[in-house]
Amino acid sequence: TPTPTATLTSTPDPVTVQANSIGTALTTKNYSSLYDLMGVEFRSNYSYSDFVSSLGQSGTVAGFVVQSLPRLFGTVNEWAEVRIQLTQSTGVVKSYNEIFHLENGAWKLYGTEEVT
Repeated sequence: TPTPTATLTSTPDPVTVQANSIGTALTTKNYSSLYDLMGVEFRSNYSYSDFVSSLGQSGTVAGFVVQSLPRLFGTVNEWAEVRIQLTQSTGVVKSYNEIFHLENGAWKLYGTEEVT
């Protein structure tokens, strides 16, 4: 009889899943989904039309990679940070720290900071 072997599977953590959802929305220009992934504070300060206009000024995203595991912080780990890398259609590559906040059980993008 064959000996059973263990197979390790890993389920991505919710912050990484959310970061990848942002990347997919950016690269496919699904701005409605991207806007829904933003935090309450952001959406209360920026209308959807202003949001879409600002994205049009930043150029097209051709590639997106999550470069790090999330770092949780805050009193009850309600904040998270991950490093991502964007490749624009022009070939310019930039890295950013994405900051997420846990809002009503879902990780929402709070902001980004370019890493120089």
